[in-house]
Amino acid sequence: MKNTTLVILLLPLLLAGCHQPPPAPQNVVLICIDTVRADTFWAPEDTDRPDALSPWLARALQYRNAQSTASWTIPAVASVMTGYYPLQHKAGHFKQPVANLDVDIPSPLTRDADTVIEQLQQSGFDTAAFAAHPFIVSDYGLNQGFDLIEARQGWRGNVEAFADWLAGPRAESLQPNFLAYLHFMEAHDWHLDPIEGLEQRLAQLTDAERQWLESISSDAACTNRRMCLKNQVYALAVMEQRRAIAEILAMLERGQLLENTIVMVYSDHGEEFWEHRDEAIATQNDPRGYHGAGHGQSLYQELLEVPLLAWKPGTKGRVITGLASLVDIYPSILQWAAGIEVADGQRPGSVLPVKNRRRGEREVYASGIAYGPQMIAAREDNSKAIWDLTRDTTSYFDLKRDPAEKAPIRSDQLVFQFDGLFGDHLELPSLGQSEAPEISQSQLEHLKSIGYLQGLEAEDVAEGGDEENPPEQPENPEKDPRQPQ
Repeated sequence: MKNTTLVILLLPLLLAGCHQPPPAPQNVVLICIDTVRADTFWAPEDTDRPDALSPWLARALQYRNAQSTASWTIPAVASVMTGYYPLQHKAGHFKQPVANLDVDIPSPLTRDADTVIEQLQQSGFDTAAFAAHPFIVSDYGLNQGFDLIEARQGWRGNVEAFADWLAGPRAESLQPNFLAYLHFMEAHDWHLDPIEGLEQRLAQLTDAERQWLESISSDAACTNRRMCLKNQVYALAVMEQRRAIAEILAMLERGQLLENTIVMVYSDHGEEFWEHRDEAIATQNDPRGYHGAGHGQSLYQELLEVPLLAWKPGTKGRVITGLASLVDIYPSILQWAAGIEVADGQRPGSVLPVKNRRRGEREVYASGIAYGPQMIAAREDNSKAIWDLTRDTTSYFDLKRDPAEKAPIRSDQLVFQFDGLFGDHLELPSLGQSEAPEISQSQLEHLKSIGYLQGLEAEDVAEGGDEENPPEQPENPEKDPRQPQ
C-alpha cells in the first residue's frame, strides 16, 4: 500500500518529466577571427600572460583540438555555414588542376545549399552579418540567409554596427531571437604591411610587450628579419582579436543578453611562417613562387589547427580535448539555439560535446587549396595523411611524436588505414554545381588590397577571365611587399 501511494504521488512528476517543453531558443553570436592559428591564439594562457579575454575563458568551452576543413577562407567558411566538407559543398573550387587564386576566380557556394543562417532565419530569428572580409559580403554565397549585411573595416567598426543593430529597430522586432555573424581581418591583414609599417606597429609597444612577442615568435620565421617582424605583428593582431572577443562578451553581459546568447568563436584557417619552407622549395607546389608562407598553399597543422570556443548558457566552462572540426559548428548551433537536430548521416559533423568523453575513433578531413595542386588531408586521432591528388603522392605523420610534421613515416598499416579513409571521404554525397560569382570593381579592388586576385583586372572579371591566356604573374613575387597571402 505504501508503495502504491508513493507511485501515485510521484506520477505527475514523472509524466511532467516525459513531456517537458522544448528549451527556449537562444540568441547566437558567431565570430570568425580570420587567419588565426591555434598556438598563437592560446599563447596568453600557455605562457601565463593573461589579457582581456583570459578571465572569460573559465566560462567557455575551449575546444583545444579543433581543425579547419580548408587552408583558406571560402571553403572553410562554407563548411561552417553548411556543415559539409569542401568536396561536398564545392565552394572555393577551381577549374584548373593546379589552383592559382591570383588569376583564377573560385567557385561560390551554390544557392541550393542549406545554411545554418537560413535555417535559423526560417525558425524566426533576425539575422545580420557585420564583416570586414569581401568574400563574406560579395556574391560568393556565404551571405545566404542574412536579413542585413554591413561591411566596415576594422573590428571596432563592425562591433559598433552590431551594437547599433541590437539597440536600434531590431530591439523592437516581433522576432525576439537573433543570430549575428561577425568576421574580423586584423590577423589576416596587419602583417602584410611593408617593413616600415611592421616596425611602426612594434615601436608602439612597451619593452615587456615586445619581449613577449619575441618569446612566442616562430623559430622558422626568425631566421629572416623581415619574416620575423611579420610573425610578431601577426601575433600582435591575434591579441587584438582576443580583445575584440572580450569586448563583445562584455557588451552582451552589460545588456543582459549573455545569459540567453550562445557565443561561438572560430578561425577559418591559420598562417604559415616558413615552418615548411624547405618542403615548399623541394616540391615547387605554389604557382606564385612563394615558399612556405601565408595560407592556401598546403594542409599542414599550422594552417589547419585553429581556435574554437563556445560560451553556452547554463554550461560550465572547461577544456575539451577531443578532436573537433568546423563542420561541427552547423549541427551545434541548430541544436543549442533552436533545438533542431540534424539527422544522423545527413551531415558529416556532430554536435560539439560539453564534457570530455572517452577518446574514440573519429576522422576529420580538410581540402581546398588556393595556390597549387589539390590535396586532401585526413586525420584519425594523432595519425594524419596528406594526399597530393595531382602527383598521387601521400605523406603520413604521427602528430603525437612529430607535431611539427617534419618526419614523415610510412607503413603498410598506415597506407591501408588512410586508403580507406580517403575512399570514404570521396564517396560522401555532394551538393550541386555552382555558377561563377559576380564581382564588382570595388569588390575586386578590396580583394586585391588584401592579396587576392592580383593578376586580374576589372575587365577580366567582367568577362569571366580568359582561361587560355591568363594575366601574367609578377616576375619576382617573393619581393612583393604583400607576399604572401
